Amino acid sequence: MAKKALNPAEKAFAHMIAEGLAPQDAARKAFGWKCESYSKESVRAYNLVKTVRIKDEIERLRTQKETEANIETALINTDKVDMGKLVKFAFERLESIRDNEAAPAQSRFNALKALEKLSDPSQDVNLIWRYVDLVWRGMEGHCPSCHESFPLWKVKNAELADWRKRAKVKHVVADTPYNNSALGRRLELFSHFDARKSPHPGQITALASPERHLVGMGAARAGKSLLLATFAAMTGLIPGAEVWILARIYEDARSEIEYLRSFLQTAFYPLYDFLVKERIDNKTSEMILTTKWGSEIRIKSGKSQGSVTGRELEMCGVAEPAWVPDELYEEVRARMSSRLGRIIALGTPKGFGGFLSRMRHLSGRDPKTGKVTRLKDEQRLIKNGCPWGQSMLIYSLSPKDNPEYVKSELEAARLELTDSEYAAEFEGLMVAAEGAKFPHVNDTTIRAITKQEYNK
Repeated sequence: MAKKALNPAEKAFAHMIAEGLAPQDAARKAFGWKCESYSKESVRAYNLVKTVRIKDEIERLRTQKETEANIETALINTDKVDMGKLVKFAFERLESIRDNEAAPAQSRFNALKALEKLSDPSQDVNLIWRYVDLVWRGMEGHCPSCHESFPLWKVKNAELADWRKRAKVKHVVADTPYNNSALGRRLELFSHFDARKSPHPGQITALASPERHLVGMGAARAGKSLLLATFAAMTGLIPGAEVWILARIYEDARSEIEYLRSFLQTAFYPLYDFLVKERIDNKTSEMILTTKWGSEIRIKSGKSQGSVTGRELEMCGVAEPAWVPDELYEEVRARMSSRLGRIIALGTPKGFGGFLSRMRHLSGRDPKTGKVTRLKDEQRLIKNGCPWGQSMLIYSLSPKDNPEYVKSELEAARLELTDSEYAAEFEGLMVAAEGAKFPHVNDTTIRAITKQEYNK
């Protein structure tokens, strides 16, 4: 008995899986399913990949892609590109689709259109403009320091505006209640990364912040990994930018990597493999994402301290910073000077140690008085007069803001954990570290003393 033919949505689903999309993301695009975590639709998407019809189609597509890649390599991976052979290969491949009577009519028509565009390459500009549009949005929405006297969102790009009009692509400046705010531009850009989600209030606080550095202390499931990956993806859209995601070990950044890859795959689908190259550095074992526009995103391990030097950065995102050694702060901070880079540390506190605590309790010598000083949290806010270069937002993310959070877990965990464990893991608070000399000394048990008290 012959297998039932795939319908158009199933073919689209198989094609996206073959291109590297996760089953949930592919199902959202192909079938319009929501595929929320642990939902029936999410399970159905994973099971659909295992069916014989879908598996066979995925294998066929991957085999075809591999064959084409081998032929393409043979044609162009030489000292001198033979354009004649390359064009001949493209024509023959498209003609075989056009003349295949068993192929769907839409595929044959698309092949015919592609043949016309290959004859006149100047006609095939839509995908190029998609790339230009996203990169332009990325430069509009990144760190505000560069836009004080030259805001890119005020620059009129007539050709890009014309393409947006023809392609019916909305632009945040005119289409949202946030108007020309940095938050509005960032939220619009986030919609290109993941159209099904909207940042929750705790994440909005960070996205709206004009401060240079960000320190977010949050409990488990507060949305820290998604937020860090969002900043990395946005900064990575800047041509020539270098971005780090630093973690104690590579495994600690697994969630950030998954989000980052998903964001870029969705934004640039189906061109991700052509615009972004993933590789592993043989010397450091770092994962590196290199883009066609010259930016680079590196996943760094705190264990390889020798590699945390010698680079100039636009941004360093620190995943689970409470576990990253605090001595790495000075190395990371030194990488920020020439490009006015940002440090964004988001994680769950673990006592008073690590990179997170170092940023939370920064102190230094006042250049005017020569005295060692430490600014209070509110003194580092731009709205209170702090210069942008010294500014830092320090705040807490609540898991209750996350719509995917199971709130009944709070009561269950309260019965199972000690006070300090619960405060760290579910309230995102810095509490006494195990084995500390003065374990009960913390921000809630200390106060400033007056001069009179000191002199007694």
